[in-house]
Amino acid sequence: MTIHNLFSAMEIVFVIAVLTISCSTNSSVTKTNTTNSKEIAIPKYIPANRALHETIVALDKLYWNAYNRGDSTTLFNLMADDHEFYHDIGGPTFSKEKMKVRLTDFINRDEGVVGKTVEGTIEVYEMPDNGALQLSYRRFYDKKNPEWTAPARAVVLWKKHPMDGFVHGFLVFMKIL
Repeated sequence: MTIHNLFSAMEIVFVIAVLTISCSTNSSVTKTNTTNSKEIAIPKYIPANRALHETIVALDKLYWNAYNRGDSTTLFNLMADDHEFYHDIGGPTFSKEKMKVRLTDFINRDEGVVGKTVEGTIEVYEMPDNGALQLSYRRFYDKKNPEWTAPARAVVLWKKHPMDGFVHGFLVFMKIL
């Protein structure tokens, strides 16, 4: 059995991207590790490709504006047909069609959920010939109870698409404890 039989291509790309990012060292900031009180270097994010960073930030804003307005046409046009969504509570959803069903309740009702990316948290890492990886924090509130949630970590793969530029291909949400 090969590794490709065990994992989807998207999962392999995701693991490689995370490993690449975790091993990269731009400039660093010193921070204390509270476990053993040693000083460790934490990489400080600096966009390697400013134009790509600005493109992904603009796409992220377009995504949230569509989500919060209930503009399902724009929202789903931003998603790849083979979109994968992983949620720490709701579990996985595979395909744009299944995401349409999952999100319709949230975006088409008056008491729906509002979401946003926390300003200044977007990091973008180019994946040549594949697209870009976005790491950020997101927050939500229910319109009936407008209190923002604690930030959740989001990992988004924006896939290069020959006709549409970039599409939202892969998304992981993880609650920060």
